Amino acid sequence: MEPVTLEESVLKKLEAIGWRRVVIPAGRYPHLKSDHMCLDYSAWPLYTRASLPDEDAYKVCEAIHAREKEIYWEDSYTGIGQLGEETEATPMDVPLHPGAAKWYREHGFKV
Repeated sequence: MEPVTLEESVLKKLEAIGWRRVVIPAGRYPHLKSDHMCLDYSAWPLYTRASLPDEDAYKVCEAIHAREKEIYWEDSYTGIGQLGEETEATPMDVPLHPGAAKWYREHGFKV
């Protein structure tokens, strides 16, 4: 199996609207024989439009938290709190929705 490679012109257009490119190093996965340039999806369980009602964004966070033990996470996952933080593993390329930020604050997480 070979991963899909995006053309440089496509990567540049996606970077211009906020996506981040990363390299998955050869050997990271059993069949990955060479470094692979791709888009970084590490910071999002999901994106939303700014006009989503705050209450709905809050409920989405509550639902993820309620089911987090049923969701497959990477080995480095330390809990839902890390999804609302700016880290190398979870870069915040767009701001948290105000409803999500409220949920994180109310549950004692740093946002």
